[in-house]
Amino acid sequence: MSEKLIQSYVKDRWFVSTIHRQSSAALNPDGWYYETMVWNWNAETKEREPNFIAQYDSGLTEEFAIQHHAKVCASLPEEVGQC
Repeated sequence: MSEKLIQSYVKDRWFVSTIHRQSSAALNPDGWYYETMVWNWNAETKEREPNFIAQYDSGLTEEFAIQHHAKVCASLPEEVGQC
């Protein structure tokens, strides 16, 4: 189970999504955390590529997750081939 927190389209090349999701770890199956993922984005077709290219643990609090999401967005290179 997961809940969308924030999504961004960066430089017409990247789709970045941060979600609040339930842990799949056997040691903490009831735990929740934030996760940020990055996909290549096709601005012409308005679709993301099927496979993500980066995945990050974005912490346990909404405040930290939003700050981390912004940091990930700011760190993306101009060209898709650079990632």
